[in-house]
Amino acid sequence: MFHRQIAAFIEKERLLPLAGKVLVALSGGADSVALLRVLLSLGYDCEAAHCNFRLR
Repeated sequence: MFHRQIAAFIEKERLLPLAGKVLVALSGGADSVALLRVLLSLGYDCEAAHCNFRLR
């Protein structure tokens, strides 16, 4: 159900292209990892971008 709600919201708001890659900024936190996993499970072709500046 959660995945369907996200898919419906993405389509309604036209947030992502139907074809092509989606670049997901990945911090390594739970929210960005969950976003990447949901998009992949919905069939989006994703790439993850992560920069570690060692600020923490």
